[in-house]
Amino acid sequence: ERLVKALGEPLVVIRRSALTEILADALADGTLHNGLAVREGSALVSMLGLRPGDRVAQANGIALAGIDDILVAFVKPLIASQPVHVAGIRDGKPAAWLFLNAGACPG
Repeated sequence: ERLVKALGEPLVVIRRSALTEILADALADGTLHNGLAVREGSALVSMLGLRPGDRVAQANGIALAGIDDILVAFVKPLIASQPVHVAGIRDGKPAAWLFLNAGACPG
C-alpha cells in the first residue's frame, strides 16, 4: 500500500528481463543493442583486449547495463581471484573473453 500511495495507481511490477523482451519484440530487428559499448581505445581498454565498438553484454552470466553491474559481475570476482567470463559482440559477431587476476595465476 505504501508504494501505491507514493507512486499512485495503476502500479505494475515487472522483471527487467521481461520488460526488455517485451520492448525488444516491439522494435525492428537490430534496433536494440544490449550491453555496454566500448567507446574509446584507452590504455585500460587495450590492456583488457577490448576495442572501440566492442559490446560487452554479460559477465559471469549477469547482464551488464551500468556501473553497478560492472562492479558486481566483473570487478569483485577479479578481486576475489575468480575468473570472469564475458560475452559480447565484436565486429557484429558473438565474442567471448576470459579475464583472470594475474596475481592469482601460479608461477
